[in-house]
Amino acid sequence: MTPKIRSYRELRSDKNTKLKHSGVLGMKWGVRKSSLVNTRTDRFILKKGTILNRATTNPNETNTGKAYATFKKWDSIGYMARSMPFVKTFNMRMKVTKDLISPSKQERVDAFIDLCKKNGTMLKTLSEAQHQQLKFKSASAFEKQYHKMAEAQLRAKAYNDFSLALGFNKEIRDTYFRELKKRGYNMVLDDTDAQVLSNSPIIVFDRGDTLKVASVDRVTVKYLYDFSKRNP
Repeated sequence: MTPKIRSYRELRSDKNTKLKHSGVLGMKWGVRKSSLVNTRTDRFILKKGTILNRATTNPNETNTGKAYATFKKWDSIGYMARSMPFVKTFNMRMKVTKDLISPSKQERVDAFIDLCKKNGTMLKTLSEAQHQQLKFKSASAFEKQYHKMAEAQLRAKAYNDFSLALGFNKEIRDTYFRELKKRGYNMVLDDTDAQVLSNSPIIVFDRGDTLKVASVDRVTVKYLYDFSKRNP
């Protein structure tokens, strides 16, 4: 006869039943053994001590300014492997010296919308950036299009254009990063590359304040193979 499977609530109400939960000596309940709290679309934190990887062609680059980096193994391998066949590539391993906090997708978009509302030049600057990329339409035409959009359209279409412009327009990037810093963030998910070239690429705002270079290694086929075996 198949025994009846009892629910957790039934077991708790039964005075003759003792429930036990075994753990590892020294473990702290409710604390995961991980440097990362992450979901694809929500706010996430890279804790102090986390190792980041940055594919670069300059092994002597200074540890100042922003840094495009990765924290997931296959993201890191992807960037290194794409660059290595065409140019001498190095992997810069950087240790996080201060917790890195990224806003959620909604918070990223909210910051953009707020800039559009309180910064009269944001949509104008974005329109000029779009014209630089897509010569078939004038900057004024782009600006007119954005001003006609309802907020829902700005959150979808305009934000997508904006995230692409972050990669090449310094004025947009600096304005946006200053706004996110005011809100308590020091990194952001790179929406341009996320889910296209990699899963969760990041941009660290001030690498000198939050990162320390641990090593710089030349990327070879053997290095990539060893990297894939060595890293979790």
